[in-house]
Amino acid sequence: MRAGHDRGRIYRVLPAETPPRAIAKLNTLDSSRVADLLDSRNGRVRDLAQQELVARRDFAVTDKLKQLTANGKSEMGRLHALCTLAGITLPTPELLATALRDPSATVRRHAIRLSETHISSTVSSAQQLLPQLERLTRDRDPMVLLQLAYTLGAAPGDQGVMGLAALALNTQDAPYLKAAVISSLHRENLSPFYAAISKSPVIAKSFRPTILEMASRMNNVPFLNRVVSELLRQLESSPTSVASMRSLASILTVMDRQNNKLPSKTLERIDKALSQALTTANDDEMAITPRIAAIELSGRKAKHTETLLALLSSNEPIEIQTATTKILTPTNPQKILMRFTGMSPRVRTAAVESLLSRESTARALLSALSTKAIPINSLSLLHRQRLTSHPDKELQVEAKKLFDSSQTSEERTQLISEYQSSISPNGEISLGKQIFTQHCGTCHHFKGIGNKVGPDLTTLKNRSANALVTAILDPGAAVEDKYLSYSVLTFDGVVHAGIIAGETSTAIELLLADGKTQTILRSDIERLQTTGQSLMPEGMEKNITPEHMTHLIAFLNGGSEFKEGGSYTSPPGNVPVTVKPNADGTLHLQAAACQMHGEQFRFEKTYGNIGFWNQSDEFVKWIIEVPASGDYEVLVDYACPDVAAENTCRLSSSNQTLRATVATTGSWDEYHELNIGILKLEKGTAAIQFGAEAEINGWLMDLRAITLRPASSETPAEPSNRAKNQ
Repeated sequence: MRAGHDRGRIYRVLPAETPPRAIAKLNTLDSSRVADLLDSRNGRVRDLAQQELVARRDFAVTDKLKQLTANGKSEMGRLHALCTLAGITLPTPELLATALRDPSATVRRHAIRLSETHISSTVSSAQQLLPQLERLTRDRDPMVLLQLAYTLGAAPGDQGVMGLAALALNTQDAPYLKAAVISSLHRENLSPFYAAISKSPVIAKSFRPTILEMASRMNNVPFLNRVVSELLRQLESSPTSVASMRSLASILTVMDRQNNKLPSKTLERIDKALSQALTTANDDEMAITPRIAAIELSGRKAKHTETLLALLSSNEPIEIQTATTKILTPTNPQKILMRFTGMSPRVRTAAVESLLSRESTARALLSALSTKAIPINSLSLLHRQRLTSHPDKELQVEAKKLFDSSQTSEERTQLISEYQSSISPNGEISLGKQIFTQHCGTCHHFKGIGNKVGPDLTTLKNRSANALVTAILDPGAAVEDKYLSYSVLTFDGVVHAGIIAGETSTAIELLLADGKTQTILRSDIERLQTTGQSLMPEGMEKNITPEHMTHLIAFLNGGSEFKEGGSYTSPPGNVPVTVKPNADGTLHLQAAACQMHGEQFRFEKTYGNIGFWNQSDEFVKWIIEVPASGDYEVLVDYACPDVAAENTCRLSSSNQTLRATVATTGSWDEYHELNIGILKLEKGTAAIQFGAEAEINGWLMDLRAITLRPASSETPAEPSNRAKNQ
């Protein structure tokens, strides 16, 4: 890679028989001849010509630049002419109007950008550009539309509203265009823009939260009053409208944060709407969805608290109890805690989540736990970790003392060792699936079960019992940065806990433990800090016994078995079947009988092998019928040329793993057997999985078969010197 580093940089590359072109010295040419070079096919020449003309600022060449902009032969020539002219003087509205009709999207985009100075002016001739810009809302180029959304915000007052509204109709699948439209909204055009997009309910709904937030921060009370009044009119004609109740609750919450003051008549109408919502919330003949929306709205009024508390009765649907708990907990934590022991598990979970969301209510929860008003075991491990890693240090210390979470690293190491030694290869997959769903699926995903908050276990490489036990019992031992838990305290006192899934210049996206996401504006954040821990809590041994761990590991290592006649679609020539033993007890696992998990590798009929294997997350699996318990010698029938050798393959079954370095066989057409060690199998059905141990350098191998042969009790087989048995 460093060859020739001492010979300088490459200056020119040209055919051996062709003389080099002359390089013009631009500082010796007059401005007209330099302008001609703007149409050059050589990008460097165009750039240097533009730089030279802008530096000279020779007004005598502007007429020629106008001519090149309007009539230049090449797209890049017209673009350079326009931008060079803009570097010398402001292009006229007439020239920009011509450029806005240019067949090149790039020229149109820069013409739009250069129009901003004109459309922000009050001169009528300059304002003539605005209708031509608005016609470009039908342009098919996304970059043209994006620039147009930015530029229309320069129009004074509400003059660019129709163009922005037209662009807004195309933002359903265009988040960047939507952001550009929003960036062009200001106090003068906010209200007319909202009125214009209200003709499309779907678009209006997508923009409403942002528009209301902007109006509230601007303290644009007239606009807010119009929106609230419209929602009140809708509720007066249709009191059970879910959309209207939720929209009103949302805008009132936004206004409370900014302390916006509405006229007294509007406040009186709001009180009536909240009272009507209370009636709807208590109507047990009403559908659940409008009742929940009514609870969310009526709960804003303090005098409604006692009436709503009656909805925590066990006679009410679980959804009604949960919604009531979420609404009342922030302002009435003691009343919720008094009813805690009478709640069902789902309602308790909702109550704890709400109590943990604020420092004051978290203290109330901790106090109730300390006085044994509510039992400690009613909190999950995840909720306990939220308390022991709380942003408030004093509260954190109290929680650690209460939960006695001071286990030393030596004690945890001993615990892990005890679990590892107790793991049996006879775990039941069905029980493991139940344990995973109950204790792991909240944050982890595996074969269609659970949420993708933490690492997706479907693609987990190291499934050995030791590795899995360590990861489950000591989740903080090797947590990746992207899975660190963060605590976010907002200025309204709410504490959010989760993993940072995304960031922009204005907001962060937090992935919560239940798989939902929460977007938080940076301007609303009072404090952001990592707990330094995994979102997965320590102390899983309280929920998962050694016996449970055996079943869980069996599920994670064999939870993807196929069934003959199932929905698996195999490639031509590959027909997965359960492998039966020969008369001597030997099992021949042919590539044609495996299940292939991956999209890149393929089954090749010539040798009956799995080939084109270069993805480390691809693997094959067989279901076998083991005739008798005992040790089995493992032989891999494969081909591998010199250029693809030295990768590491991996075979696993239950909690056993064999690894081997893939040695060359000479070519893709020459097959050898590789003895990779001894596998201990129990009589009955088992799963064998084979793939790469780590990232593949080139290709893994062409796999034709794997043989499992009963090992002789007198002369046990030794693994080859390229393999190792774990």
